[in-house]
Amino acid sequence: MHFVKCSDIVKMSIDEFTPTISDDYFVNREYYSVLMEYCDEFDKLGEEFCVQSITSSVDENMIIHIVFEFEDITVQDRETYSFYDLIDRSVGVSFSYQSEDVIRTEFMFPSIWEKRKIGVD
Repeated sequence: MHFVKCSDIVKMSIDEFTPTISDDYFVNREYYSVLMEYCDEFDKLGEEFCVQSITSSVDENMIIHIVFEFEDITVQDRETYSFYDLIDRSVGVSFSYQSEDVIRTEFMFPSIWEKRKIGVD
């Protein structure tokens, strides 16, 4: 199965969203880099647990949503899996059944956009 990388999906949603907001905002490169590190961890989980789909979006509050759908996921050991670290770093997580056999896991991460400081030298 060809695995689509989380970073590619997230970059697309960021690229689509950024032109829709005021020029008063810019992408903070440090926050962006951290988000890409999270995506690397998601990719490892996705490969291990055979992710069925990955989607990403940005809401009106500039919160980044990353959604994974798995047939099955078991992460019992906090020491072994970065899954728990991703939960800790997110501003929210939800779990639901997409269908009888598919678990939908949605992570919400803080905005990577910052408001420009006007008139500051």
